[in-house]
Amino acid sequence: MASHAENTCVPAAVANAGAIAGGFPAAAKPALHGNNADVIIQTLAERGIQHIFLVPGKLIYPLIKSIDGSSIAGIVAAHETACGFMADGYARASGNFGVCLGISGPGTMNFLPAMAAAQADKIPVMYLAGGIATYHEAQGAFQDGSNSGIDELTIVKRC
Repeated sequence: MASHAENTCVPAAVANAGAIAGGFPAAAKPALHGNNADVIIQTLAERGIQHIFLVPGKLIYPLIKSIDGSSIAGIVAAHETACGFMADGYARASGNFGVCLGISGPGTMNFLPAMAAAQADKIPVMYLAGGIATYHEAQGAFQDGSNSGIDELTIVKRC
């Protein structure tokens, strides 16, 4: 019989995140249900995340809907830079990691000052950004951040 991860195209690393992180034994791992947004939010809730700081946008509506149906409180910020610093402050005060959510392209670029501060101080903050469908990348789609000329992977590295 195929595993739940194989049936829903959930990457094994996400489906087994609890076992990998040591959160709970693999045999006792609860099943993850729903679309990708639901799985992301369920996984964060299982890790004890109680707040996600976000700037709403069309590209993250599925995640916002999943947050609304979860135990996690979505806290809206007026700007992505403020959102990033709110998650940073939450991580410093709570001892848990902070999570912030925004859109791709300009939203992701607005996270950069907060990312730099968190990295410099080794504060654990997760930055999530919605994006356009991959088949629209590099075609001039609205808020396509793929051709920004900035290599986000070298900017955002492990603390």
